Amino acid sequence: MKKLISFLSIAVIAIAMVGCGGSTATPSGTVDAYYTALEKGDFEKAVSYIKVSDEGDIPVLVGKLEGMSQKGYVVKSHKILSETIAEDGENATVEVEEVIIEEAGAEATTQTSTTKVTKVDGKWLVLLF
Repeated sequence: MKKLISFLSIAVIAIAMVGCGGSTATPSGTVDAYYTALEKGDFEKAVSYIKVSDEGDIPVLVGKLEGMSQKGYVVKSHKILSETIAEDGENATVEVEEVIIEEAGAEATTQTSTTKVTKVDGKWLVLLF
């Protein structure tokens, strides 16, 4: 019985951690969450994973993503290929294979890109600039 209670306690804690933003606990987790939000068209969520210098930039970034989407740009899928954390432990790069459609009517293409991330207040955030 004690083993069952211990197992259930650990399971509840693990679920709570995932539900409370565990996706930003690693560079790959942040990049994965960012691309997943893009795939779903949830641009506000996607922007929440981006490091912004001014909160006023958030609506601008959301608007740019919405504009690209309206022109037919779509992230169909993605796959995290690798993660490299710098020696300082505050910066990293994540290599991603993404399947995208660049404009309405175009065929999907697969490309590999490198996404830079940085740690801010204990959370990993995507660097766009």
